[in-house]
Amino acid sequence: MSEQDEARVVQGVEKRLFIDGKWVDASDGRTFDVVVCSEVLEHIADWRAALDNVVAMTRRYLLVTVPGGRRRPMDAIVGHHRHFTVAELEEALRTAGLQPVSGRRWGFPLHTLYRWAISRVGADRMYDSFGTERYSRAQIALSDALYGAFFVNDLFRGGDQVIVLARRPQGSSLALQHRNLVWQRKT
Repeated sequence: MSEQDEARVVQGVEKRLFIDGKWVDASDGRTFDVVVCSEVLEHIADWRAALDNVVAMTRRYLLVTVPGGRRRPMDAIVGHHRHFTVAELEEALRTAGLQPVSGRRWGFPLHTLYRWAISRVGADRMYDSFGTERYSRAQIALSDALYGAFFVNDLFRGGDQVIVLARRPQGSSLALQHRNLVWQRKT
């Protein structure tokens, strides 16, 4: 992706960066109005250092999604080191210098049922059939149906996903202080 593609002016958000499978280090000083860290922290053994890195890039808002609930066999297969609670993630964000605005569990009933079914069918078999080649028409139809059905989860306040929105305190010099703290840890 080109530098021009990475940074864009989009309706009040100065920059946004789309990253696919590569670690972005905050030590280069880049910051963004809105940072989304979705389904990442559970894959990193030192998740607090990773969170510090993401917070250092956050000027205004950070949205974090991670799995909650118990780890199932499929979670180990896809590289989950751990799962989180809302309270634990909110506390980690406070410690890192952000103020949680909203935190909730999500996914009941359909996403939770979907994760349970994958574990029952066999995570290896499921991921082999959906993750190695182009989707068949039946797989596309199933994926589209699940996507639409998952909106039912918004009607409930439970489930095995954790979603937390946090913001940088108004008038705070924490962005600079936090960035310096992350750099000091690396040296």
